Amino acid sequence: MTGRLKSFFSLLGWWDVLAKPGTSRLLGVNGLVDAAGMGLSVICLPFYFVQVAGFSNAQLAVVLTAGGVTELLVAVPAGALAGRFGLRPYSVFTRVGRAAGYLGLVLTHDFTALLVLSVLLGALRAGNNGLMQSLVAAAVPGDRTGMFAAIRALRNIGYLVSGSVGAVLLSTGSGSTVVAGLLVNAVTYAVGAALVSRVPAAPAAAQEPTGFDWSVLRDLDYLGLITSSAVFTSSLLVLSVALPLWVLRIGGVPEWTVGVVVVINTAMVILLQHRCSQGAKTLAGSLRSLRISLAGFAGMAALFCLSAVHNAVLATVAVLLAGALLTVGELFEGPAWWTISFELAPPERNKHYLAAFDLNMALVNVGGPTLFVVMVQAEWVGWALYAALLAAATVLAHLLVARRSRRMAPVALAETGVAA
Repeated sequence: MTGRLKSFFSLLGWWDVLAKPGTSRLLGVNGLVDAAGMGLSVICLPFYFVQVAGFSNAQLAVVLTAGGVTELLVAVPAGALAGRFGLRPYSVFTRVGRAAGYLGLVLTHDFTALLVLSVLLGALRAGNNGLMQSLVAAAVPGDRTGMFAAIRALRNIGYLVSGSVGAVLLSTGSGSTVVAGLLVNAVTYAVGAALVSRVPAAPAAAQEPTGFDWSVLRDLDYLGLITSSAVFTSSLLVLSVALPLWVLRIGGVPEWTVGVVVVINTAMVILLQHRCSQGAKTLAGSLRSLRISLAGFAGMAALFCLSAVHNAVLATVAVLLAGALLTVGELFEGPAWWTISFELAPPERNKHYLAAFDLNMALVNVGGPTLFVVMVQAEWVGWALYAALLAAATVLAHLLVARRSRRMAPVALAETGVAA
């Protein structure tokens, strides 16, 4: 590989993570493998329930909703369990459990059994993103944000691979290939458990006190930050829910446009996530990244409104550009929340708080699809209200970060022996 090519790959961030042996590689490969398996599951699971297990659409909705609600309810207890038994052992346990859960899915077609498995899987994935952030922060303390960016880019590579493989599996029209996709997902969780088990444990001085801690549920400022983050995180459903429904509703825009937007989104994250994360290593930088993200999402909403015009070419171009601005918003909001959630969590209750921060995704999974269906039905008014909601979430984040920073400053000064 030439020096110029090496320099290019180094700028991506994730290339160096994979190239150098050690903890960073373990975490990076885990993210890549996990996303590949999860992507296959998302593609294959609905077809398995309907085509293989013979469920109705209503039964499918009940099973998936039950898992989502369980994930919402167990997010805080998951942090408490990780604090009680240790972050690494708990992370390994949940991955082994999810491997067994997906193996169990393909061994039964009974509705009640599959409903129970969905609930168990929801409990096992609860708090996973926040706990992984805590694990990364303990294992790679030098450049936490850069490592998160590399993992996110690698996860998108995994999704890209799984999307391609999933399309091939579904093209056969065979129930056996759908089952194979779920089995591969089970294997990826087992591989993930093996990788995480090799991540060095945090030094004893960095370990949090063990025991159950529910104080995050009384921390209104942190709960407000979780709510603000959920509004930004809902942008993930623009790609999977709102965009396809919008293209179908307005007409005139080719359906292949949705696939092109997905490719644009994935490629931009793989190429740009590391660079876009560099400005969000401090609280001030994170708030600036949120403002950039808001600008991207507001531009996206405006372009979606413009795409409703009765001109197929203009509408298609507007949708493609909206997809690019959607990705800009995602590139900047993710790193911002990584830093805000970590820096404003009490250090001695890190696991509990970061697991609770996963409530943002659980809230989106439960209420997001309905929100976006209603939004698309409202046409341009819906997009305008969505942009206004994002603006309100940005203002709320600025207010809460400022207030919480003022409250935490005296504590930090006291711990370092500096007079306020």
